[in-house]
Amino acid sequence: MDQPFTAAGEGGSLTVTPTTVTVHSGARERAIPLQQVATVTLQHPGLGTGYLHLVLYNDPHPERVLAEWVADGEAVVIRAADYPAFATARDLIERYRAALPPEPPSTE
Repeated sequence: MDQPFTAAGEGGSLTVTPTTVTVHSGARERAIPLQQVATVTLQHPGLGTGYLHLVLYNDPHPERVLAEWVADGEAVVIRAADYPAFATARDLIERYRAALPPEPPSTE
């Protein structure tokens, strides 16, 4: 399945391709190369808020909260009915990341 896959949530949507994940929130759109994604956190909406959060390498503010992740285009808030589509999106992101060529060593 190398076609773009889109999952729509309460607070926006995201589209996954083999090289990029694009977060759409209101009028904002942020394309993130998969090489920048360290991990994907998927929180099931139970008693609290559900979300899919893209944890990025070199995040200068890792202590931020959900509202800030959403505002920065790194998370989407989801409902229980949205969870299966976002679980598929998470699985695709992880599969595509695993298939990426290794990054060359840093020369810094």
